[in-house]
Amino acid sequence: MPKLEISEAEITAILARVDNVKLPIVGWFNDVIKTRGGWQKSAMNVKPTDQQMKLGHLIYMAKRLGLELAYVILLLRDCGCTDAEFSAAFGGKTQHNNAFGVSVPSMVTMGVAERQVIGGVKPYRNKLTITPKGWRIVEAELTKLEGAVNATMPANAPSKPAGKAKAKKATKVAKKQKPTSKPAKPAEAVEVPQVETNGAAQPVAAETPTAEAMVALADHFNS
Repeated sequence: MPKLEISEAEITAILARVDNVKLPIVGWFNDVIKTRGGWQKSAMNVKPTDQQMKLGHLIYMAKRLGLELAYVILLLRDCGCTDAEFSAAFGGKTQHNNAFGVSVPSMVTMGVAERQVIGGVKPYRNKLTITPKGWRIVEAELTKLEGAVNATMPANAPSKPAGKAKAKKATKVAKKQKPTSKPAKPAEAVEVPQVETNGAAQPVAAETPTAEAMVALADHFNS
């Protein structure tokens, strides 16, 4: 089987995804440390970052929260971890087997991490470095988690038709606008004069009388 390889750019991209994912290990780790009086750097060395905690959770085979996972997380620090540092942080005996044991399947024998002994003398300071195979496992776990999150996200509600929205808005604007001038009064009806023709009243078209017509009309009634 060909050896897996991974580039620095790919690792950087994976770490960015690790930063965005939410895992219970961060809260569990901090709660346990809090109950033990807080992180004491003089006895425990540098506190692991949230990213290192998540990496430990993603790569650790059993995935259960507990002292074995806590030890893996401390081993992923740049400084590694001694038995004394682990005991100061969690008050338990270190469980080497799941991390780098040789008699049982471990992270080292499974090829997901490599063990390094810093200094080479007692007290042994062990450190784990994630291998390309390990990074691919982390990548696969992230894909599962991201897929589960996306599956639970509510679908976007369908947008309303633009035409109806515009019409509704126009109606509201029309209601708010007040008339700028009073409506014109309706034209008054003009009464049509009537004249008698053979005893029957007949309507005639109204005309504006001339001065001569007015004089003749007056002479008619005065005669």
